[in-house]
Amino acid sequence: MVKTKDKIENLKEKISDKVEDTKEKMLEYEDSIILYVQQNPLKSLGMAIGAGVLIGAGVSMGKDYAMRQRIRRHSILHKYFGF
Repeated sequence: MVKTKDKIENLKEKISDKVEDTKEKMLEYEDSIILYVQQNPLKSLGMAIGAGVLIGAGVSMGKDYAMRQRIRRHSILHKYFGF
């Protein structure tokens, strides 16, 4: 039973170390992103707009596909003939 407690403590330590490492890396990335945006405001704005358009288009296509599938599933032709 002592071994199990030791394993749990070791696991907790490893997890807390990984969390701290991740926090440090995120702070480094945040600083570099802020610096890039300050140095290249127009490029940053363009990338943000482009990413928003791509994400919006992807979500819209996913919704359209889901709606077509839902309609198809509930149509009479699909119900009786399978298409």
